[in-house]
Amino acid sequence: MKRFEYRLQTKLDLTVKQEEAARMELARCQREYRLQVARLNHLHQKQSSVYEKMRGSQRQVVELSQVILLKKYLQVIKDNILQQAEKVALAQVEVDRAHGELLGVMIERKTLQKLRERKWHEYVQEFNRQEQKAIDEVAMTTYWRVNQSERRFKL
Repeated sequence: MKRFEYRLQTKLDLTVKQEEAARMELARCQREYRLQVARLNHLHQKQSSVYEKMRGSQRQVVELSQVILLKKYLQVIKDNILQQAEKVALAQVEVDRAHGELLGVMIERKTLQKLRERKWHEYVQEFNRQEQKAIDEVAMTTYWRVNQSERRFKL
């Protein structure tokens, strides 16, 4: 009997490589997301420190130009926070997309592996059937020869 050969092995190998690439893409997207979140947190910290500075300046005598400058800086930080929040949202969308791709490829790989296992079990069963058939033929031939030789001696 010929050796086991899975017709979809190249597809399975390709799917395994695609899964690895999808894992790497997901990891890259997650790193980018964490980076964008860290930048957003940094901007929030800046905003908090400016608010603290403004509260401290309320207790002291401060020049009007410094207060105006702080308010303008605060507005710039708020604008940056809005832009960074959009970047965080886009990064989250990319993470979700990459995660969906990975799940799809994983399902395909698992399906192909289960099919391969099923084909392997079918192959093993057929091999065992062929082997049992050969053993039965040998046993039958041996029995037949023994019976023939006993008949000759009786005659």
